[in-house]
Amino acid sequence: MLGYLLSQRHLELYQINFVDDRFDFTVSEAYYFFLLEKIKQEEWKKALHALPKKQSNGLVVFSIYLPFITFPNYQDKRIHWDVIKECAKQISLILRTCNLNFKDVDYTPYALNANKQLMAIETGFSNNGDYVVSPISIGFSKHAVQLLADTYKNGAIFGDHAKAVLRVHSRLSETSQSGLEERSATLKKYGADFMGMTVGIRPGGTPHFIVPGNCACLGANPSEFMEDCEMYSHSLDNPLQQMTMLVAVVIFWNEVLKPLDKAAHHP
Repeated sequence: MLGYLLSQRHLELYQINFVDDRFDFTVSEAYYFFLLEKIKQEEWKKALHALPKKQSNGLVVFSIYLPFITFPNYQDKRIHWDVIKECAKQISLILRTCNLNFKDVDYTPYALNANKQLMAIETGFSNNGDYVVSPISIGFSKHAVQLLADTYKNGAIFGDHAKAVLRVHSRLSETSQSGLEERSATLKKYGADFMGMTVGIRPGGTPHFIVPGNCACLGANPSEFMEDCEMYSHSLDNPLQQMTMLVAVVIFWNEVLKPLDKAAHHP
């Protein structure tokens, strides 16, 4: 679905950045008000209005802060699951809204800039008793898929990006200073791959992501990826894994794919 979405609208309608301890989702004010006008469900509108955001210079920025554990941590030695779940719900709402698609609409007036929308991301969260799922799906533009195929015929591993993502995971999940230091030391010694964290590209150009967990990954069959320009997560069983995976995907978008696109236009 997201691959098809990007085949229909080409300009960049939203950006996502991970800064310090938060996700920033940026759209133009024009796009924000357009979406509010199009959304008919009042509960959806109210939920969107309630999200933390800033409006200035023609932009609307939604900021979702992750509950990093601070030290010393004498009284509250636990992962902040309730806050992480709320983050997952808020992010799912933002992305579902940004990815709304309407027939016969020219999206040009709502674009952030003249750049192409290289990726689209959608997330979900469901908690029904013992059954918890926190999926992520990604769409790539045909242009992005071809860039990756042309550039990474032999694949690639982005170790520094994986380490950055694993640090985020550690700040969300390590409940003691000693545990955080031990993980940091292991990370420095062995690298992210040793600890179940990968940001990479398979030979031929198909991105592949792994986060700590039981086969918690995001990827696609290379032949299907070239055709559909989409990929889906597997075994993301909780929102902590989802937030970790989302950081990995956002870093890949901003630090790998966008520079690749820029170089293609300005070699």
